[in-house]
Amino acid sequence: YLGVIFLANLLCRRKIMLANGFGPIFSKNIAPKILEKSLKMVLNTFDFISVRDKNSQKTLKKLLPERKIELVPDPASIGFVKINQRLIKSVSCDGLAENTPYFAFCFNSKVFKGAKISPIGVAKSLEFISKSLKLRPKIVVLNENEDLQFALDIQRRFSSAKVFVPQGLCDAALCFRCAKFVISGRYHGVLLAFALGTPILALSGDPKIQSACEDFSNPAPFPFHKVADGDSLLKHIQIIIEKSEKIAPKTCELMKISGKKAEKMLDYLI
Repeated sequence: YLGVIFLANLLCRRKIMLANGFGPIFSKNIAPKILEKSLKMVLNTFDFISVRDKNSQKTLKKLLPERKIELVPDPASIGFVKINQRLIKSVSCDGLAENTPYFAFCFNSKVFKGAKISPIGVAKSLEFISKSLKLRPKIVVLNENEDLQFALDIQRRFSSAKVFVPQGLCDAALCFRCAKFVISGRYHGVLLAFALGTPILALSGDPKIQSACEDFSNPAPFPFHKVADGDSLLKHIQIIIEKSEKIAPKTCELMKISGKKAEKMLDYLI
């Protein structure tokens, strides 16, 4: 990232930080003071700095106390809100060919592998939830290159789980909207569920997800390292479902407001 910004400086180009997530800041190979000094020097060359969540804004304000750090919506919220409005007008989940009740499970395999969570443990957990709630799990792969193999490994251990690779945003949105609830360890999966008003149990492991849940008044993420604990996962799912009548409409409304703000922001910048 710093290299791209250095190149822009060499070419005398204007630079805008557009709705970034920022932090936490750490490095195994660079001393904290050197890293902080490098970041300050480079980030101060931006003409406009904006972030998409309060935690990022707080981190950047500490780093650049003299600069104005704008808090703006994630531009992805524009597309997510618009597609939800289209689905509400034109699609009914009751009329789908596949009418077996299901829940959607979306994950980040890098996080699982880093924590040494095996496909076997995840499969057992999904099987437990499936039998307890009488719902079929649909494993939604949002990043095919990273997550497909792990998803297929889960399916081999639990054949009732269906692996689904969306062919675009409409596919993913329709899948999430018709699910009884969504479990997601992917940031954009969490945002999409917010926009659709589908009950969502977010998984921790990504600071972006933690910040999104705080900003959109959603319950705190479930600890990703406990995802193989089916009993604990089920209890949190039941809480989300019970509270969904209050949580989902509020979150959906916040996403609509966010989408409108993001659209105005982009129009202004263009």
